[in-house]
Amino acid sequence: MSERSALNFLWVIDFEHGKRLHHGALIRYFNLAPELIAQGHTVTFAVNFLDQDRGPSIRYFQELKARGIFTDFIEANFEAPIWRVRAAARLIYPGLANIVLRPAQQKFAARLDAIAQARGSNVILISGISSLFLPQRSQSGCAFLYDLGDCRTLYERRQIGVRMKERDFAGLVRMLKPAVL
Repeated sequence: MSERSALNFLWVIDFEHGKRLHHGALIRYFNLAPELIAQGHTVTFAVNFLDQDRGPSIRYFQELKARGIFTDFIEANFEAPIWRVRAAARLIYPGLANIVLRPAQQKFAARLDAIAQARGSNVILISGISSLFLPQRSQSGCAFLYDLGDCRTLYERRQIGVRMKERDFAGLVRMLKPAVL
């Protein structure tokens, strides 16, 4: 592939270490990235780490990078005051939730744009649910692609059955907490 046609992807994803072996979207990300690299493109994951202790997640990504699964990764966490997150979750309707989250979304979008500019990215691929409603204007001139499969929803739905079968009610409450807060 010629240098001129190579793309530099900045791929925005959410990641939770405990779900890494069961989450269908991660399988898709980590299978597609090497294919893109084989075609001469670069793939940098901008990761919204969801765990409080990010150490295991960062080590996991360092291992994947060493194996050539992707070109690089950078920590790019979506941060919003807890009151905004809780208010947005209770509003249910995305348009209203966006009004509440807009300041945090704009800050996160600016961070992603700065990363894209610094890395010479020309495509921002949005796969993280936290990035679903980001403003689509980019100072870097990047194209936006949205990869919003239902893998996360299917995973969470399957986990309800698993938690119930195992009578793991504490795990069920932890799993449902983001939907209720």
